[in-house]
Amino acid sequence: MTVPGGSSCGGPINSLQDLVACVDCVSEFKVDCADALTVPGFESYPTQCNVQVGTTSTTIPSTTTTIPSCPPPAAAVGSIAVTLAQGTTDCGGPGLNPSSVAPFSGEIDDGTGTKLKDLGLGCLYIGGGNALTLPGTPLPDGSTSILDVSGANGLQLTLAASNGTGPDTCTLGAGPGKHCANTSLAACTSDADCGGQKSSCQLDANCFFGPPAPVPAGPLTSCVVNVIGTDPCGAADLQSGNSSLTVGLSARLYLTGNASSPCPTCVGGLCSGGQRAGLACAGGVGSKQTSRECLPSASQFIGELPAPLTLTTATSTATADVDGLFCPGQKVPGAFGQFDARTITQTGVPLLGGPSAFSTSLAGNLCVPATGSGLVDNSVDLPGPGSVSVTGTISVCALTGACNSLCNPCNLGPLCGSLCNPCALCP
Repeated sequence: MTVPGGSSCGGPINSLQDLVACVDCVSEFKVDCADALTVPGFESYPTQCNVQVGTTSTTIPSTTTTIPSCPPPAAAVGSIAVTLAQGTTDCGGPGLNPSSVAPFSGEIDDGTGTKLKDLGLGCLYIGGGNALTLPGTPLPDGSTSILDVSGANGLQLTLAASNGTGPDTCTLGAGPGKHCANTSLAACTSDADCGGQKSSCQLDANCFFGPPAPVPAGPLTSCVVNVIGTDPCGAADLQSGNSSLTVGLSARLYLTGNASSPCPTCVGGLCSGGQRAGLACAGGVGSKQTSRECLPSASQFIGELPAPLTLTTATSTATADVDGLFCPGQKVPGAFGQFDARTITQTGVPLLGGPSAFSTSLAGNLCVPATGSGLVDNSVDLPGPGSVSVTGTISVCALTGACNSLCNPCNLGPLCGSLCNPCALCP
């Protein structure tokens, strides 16, 4: 970084004086840029203050971050199908005691850079330093989400929402209609129409991010239904292997209290409980055998966690401020039940394999707002930081109509042989 109108903070640290000079420079940079933000009417914001640090994010998207929206293109040139695989079998206990088991995707460190705890692959962690009740939550495996390829520049693909094949595979944002999540799904325009319970008037779910996720936690045992809140945007470079995805999720919480079966399951073709207890279902998904057809009872709804996710195959790092706080409104320093946590690091895995099927992992950090439920917010210490990683496979297909532009002449390099001969990989 460079101080506006001044010196650069870059350079090797070979002595104590170098370290002092670096700290002084960074401090001056922060003060000058903060001052510039307070007087936008008198001078333009210095270009030196617009800093990007390689492929590493040093800030967590706040809950007020505007999530970009990329609706399905008028004419897709192809699609990719993302199938989630199982990561670790244990994301760790409450407060990460006991710790997660391998494989890992990240870690939390204290202020000296010493590792406190590993973060399990395929897990969602939330809460501040006093989050001592809920453990890390494993994301359900086995589901497939489809994204449209809205453009292609050689091997660089831009991605958008897709109609998919139905609610289980599509990636459209929620709405525009609204219904009460805590009753018999009556239409609503505000929480007042649903008895006044906070976040009870929800946008209608069009598409789901995987089947319901069980969260065993004693009396706080819950079932989380992840709804796609905004049309996702993404990019995938099939040559470098780098990829990214931004999407707003709506995690809807249901307090079931059933530690042996936090979510209803599909057993023998019938829902074991919930809103459709005893009714027919097509089958459970993944290792948890939960199903979108077997949702929890509406009366068990306790709140919503809006989650603005930015996931990447690169490394994402979130650093606490001088008070040890990661997010706006956070009350207790630290993260995930570790009071001393000052850095959260997640690292994805670039696309591996090819030419049309790849394995990968994406990860990132976020800020999780309060749910409005005192039971949840006090137990999980919200607002607070969040961290998530997903792993699985990506399958790429080119539509027949795209081949005239992508393959004649060939603009896909080494992929032409597999994607364009025969040309179409998907119907």
